[in-house]
Amino acid sequence: NICQRLHRRGHRVEVYTSDLKALPIPFRDEDSPIPITRFRGIRIGGKAIYPGMALALILRREFGIVHTHVAGFFSTFVAALLKPLKGYPLVITADFDPAEPMPGPLKYPYFLLYRALPARLADVVTAFTEKEKRELVRRFGVPVGRIAILPIGIDYQRFASPPRRDIRRELGLEDRFVLLNVSFLLPKKNLEMVLQALATLPEEVVFVHIGAAIDRGYKERLEGEAARLGIRERTVFLEDIPFEDFPEYYKAADAFVQPGFRESYAIPILEAMASGIPVLATEEGVAPEVVEEGATGFFIRSAEDLAARVRQLSEGGSMGKEMGARARER
Repeated sequence: NICQRLHRRGHRVEVYTSDLKALPIPFRDEDSPIPITRFRGIRIGGKAIYPGMALALILRREFGIVHTHVAGFFSTFVAALLKPLKGYPLVITADFDPAEPMPGPLKYPYFLLYRALPARLADVVTAFTEKEKRELVRRFGVPVGRIAILPIGIDYQRFASPPRRDIRRELGLEDRFVLLNVSFLLPKKNLEMVLQALATLPEEVVFVHIGAAIDRGYKERLEGEAARLGIRERTVFLEDIPFEDFPEYYKAADAFVQPGFRESYAIPILEAMASGIPVLATEEGVAPEVVEEGATGFFIRSAEDLAARVRQLSEGGSMGKEMGARARER
């Protein structure tokens, strides 16, 4: 999105990245109006390393700006190390989880060299939230004057426009209260909280999840837990939904739940609000800055909290629609 919008504004933009693709990419490189160069990548200890990018940065005569995304990635480390040699302005999007624990003594030298040093060398470090900004100062030692808060935006109209499909009918959920989560399936998403709440709620409440199962073992554990709790028929896991169809699923839901205990941002919260549904979320990522307790959603801290709020919405007549309207406005 950043590259495409810069391109539309008349800037010349190029992308350097690796040929390793951990996730499905919803476009082909050859269809991009922006040149994309993929360097041969190798995996070392869970990290993607692509030395060819370093050589390309050295050999290239000049850059207007180098922008690299995620503190702790190889590209960020190399771009920061070469900055004094090449003299380019460097912007780093930090994109880290503020709830992540600080490393212990053995990993701390790695943290300083690979994550903190690049952030300190950057001309500008962008943070998604106020909380992330505070942690950049505290953990990384970035001067506060070099940090800019740049929240992630969404294509509002895609989510706010009327639905094109009747997803509830397609899934056979016409008379149900649909609780939706959109996320990659990873343990930090804490979806066990939703299943535990669901087991105490009436039969008409169902849980729908859309998103890729990055951790297959975690998905299997969730399905096993749903079976143990006797709610397997009230849980729907959909992996192969194209991104362009996501708005239809938001609009088919009655409420959105974000139970994660570690989030750097959580874009789906904004997508849900734009779709006009209330948000039930832990106080992680962007939630504390956009969810207004009792007005656009509720904060949840346990399965009991979540179950109580779902009852409140499902039995509250027009309450959910009124909160959803305020969420869309927000």
